[in-house]
Amino acid sequence: MQLVIGTLAYMAMSVAAFNNGVGELPALGYDTFNAFGCDYNASSVAAQAKVMQKHGLVDLGYNILILDDCYALKERNATGHMVADPTKFPNGLPAFSAQINKLGMKLAAYGDNGYQTCAGHPGSYGRELQDLQTWSSWGMSYLNREIANSTALDIPADNTTQENMLGRFQRMASAIEEFAAQTGITFEYSLCEWGWQQPWVWGRKMAQAWRNDGDIKPYWSALAAIIDQASFQYWACEYGALPTMTLPVDYPYHMQCIICYYEQGSSSSHEEA
Repeated sequence: MQLVIGTLAYMAMSVAAFNNGVGELPALGYDTFNAFGCDYNASSVAAQAKVMQKHGLVDLGYNILILDDCYALKERNATGHMVADPTKFPNGLPAFSAQINKLGMKLAAYGDNGYQTCAGHPGSYGRELQDLQTWSSWGMSYLNREIANSTALDIPADNTTQENMLGRFQRMASAIEEFAAQTGITFEYSLCEWGWQQPWVWGRKMAQAWRNDGDIKPYWSALAAIIDQASFQYWACEYGALPTMTLPVDYPYHMQCIICYYEQGSSSSHEEA
């Protein structure tokens, strides 16, 4: 009886899985946070991309490069747009994005559900569509979005955010849909709320990926614990619905759902991907 119930539950979740044509396979790449925190610039990030290319990681599909927190100034401009930090990116983010593209990688964005990010830079609450426009103008179409500074006091209790985590992430999901309708550009959407409220249950309804866990530390026991945790949630995985396992300083970020493909008996095409 338990097997039957479990199978029916999985089938029901599969039907409800979100699909907008992007992110059908895991996004692989690198995130600046573990190695640099806020202390990075165009030179240090480009150096990481060059090392990944040199060692064949880009050819293997590790081609997403996420600029984590602190790439923008702490104040928006007069029109409410985020402003790339001119000290870190003296030639601007569009030019830096083009530089990364030449290495076979694509620049990706970090954002927050609140008014501010973890480090006090602009969050996207109330400016979701405007920020998608900005990120797109910088050559980005992948968004890693978290709740680091989205406390109950920070977020107004509107009809959407009253739905707690699901509602807070839904605001950006709706903006991504609207932006795609306007421009034909669909952002790949990755949720980060550290597994606090079972995002493997509801994240698949609005995004391509979600975090199951907290931040990794640069030693094996931390990595093993995350792999072990993910092994219990393999049932939530399929094309376009993939949990995220973060990796430490010198390892690529977003090596998603290896456990999922293994446990479900992947096809050779999945394994090659």
